[in-house]
Amino acid sequence: MLLLSGGKNKIMKRVKAYGCEFCKKLLYSYSGMKAHEDKCFKNPKSKSCLTCKNFNFTGVLNGNKLSPNEVEILKFKTEGTFKMQWDGDPDGIDYPVLNDEFKYLYDAEMQNFCDADSKILTKLKTRCEKWEG
Repeated sequence: MLLLSGGKNKIMKRVKAYGCEFCKKLLYSYSGMKAHEDKCFKNPKSKSCLTCKNFNFTGVLNGNKLSPNEVEILKFKTEGTFKMQWDGDPDGIDYPVLNDEFKYLYDAEMQNFCDADSKILTKLKTRCEKWEG
């Protein structure tokens, strides 16, 4: 049961809600929750990208998946954990930049990628015919 505050007096009101066992979303109606669970991206029965072996959140450059080495180098951009050699910065500020041979990775981005289709996923989907559990 949920407790909600309402009105000027901030009186608590007990309400009945149903929760998705996969993503923890709450809805007031049983039928609404049943419909949601059938298509929930985190429910393996929906055969969605998030539960597929072919799904990756990985580095992509110009529509192509980066190599494992390039992904490790790209982590510098997202996590600040880059461990390669650094070039000096011309303005004297002490922060790292990529060596010349890796500067092309500045244009790479972390994106949802489907290995089965070898393409970027602009939208997650359910009921995929290439889904693997």
